[in-house]
Amino acid sequence: DPIGAVVIRKYMRGGLIRFLNREHYLYLGSNRFLNEYLQLKQAIAIGINVPRPVAYAHTTGWFRKGWLITEKIQQQQTLAQLAQADLPAAETATADLARQLTRLVHNRIHHPDLHPGNVLVTLTGQVFIIDFDKTGTFRGNPARLRARYIRRWERAVRKYSLPQSLVQILDSQTQST
Repeated sequence: DPIGAVVIRKYMRGGLIRFLNREHYLYLGSNRFLNEYLQLKQAIAIGINVPRPVAYAHTTGWFRKGWLITEKIQQQQTLAQLAQADLPAAETATADLARQLTRLVHNRIHHPDLHPGNVLVTLTGQVFIIDFDKTGTFRGNPARLRARYIRRWERAVRKYSLPQSLVQILDSQTQST
């Protein structure tokens, strides 16, 4: 198969509603799975490392289920896992992430769920950003977008009990934004 190994992401509900309805979404004109597919395509176009989207699928009707198929990133771990095992490698990966984050900011792409668990690092040190389903266009000032990214990153670093150096690197490497 020329596509290679793939990941099939099944969209699941979060929040309290997940106890009543785990898999179906009310169709109101937009689909999270289509949005993520298109956002991944856009991210690739501006030079962001993301898993290559292969396809998306969904059921029809008012209540939909959806799936996104992407290439599988081989031999990887999350930045959170890497930081706990090899801090110097995690700091290098964070500097690479900062360059990609700068591109996101310049293109006004807001990834509201960017945290160390949504950053994959391969054995060769290549950094990939995942989980683009809630991503959208930021209409405000790019400096405000950068500040949002840094605040979100800082909260996540505290949550994962990771070294503060990961925040300092991301903050200092994106200062020109």
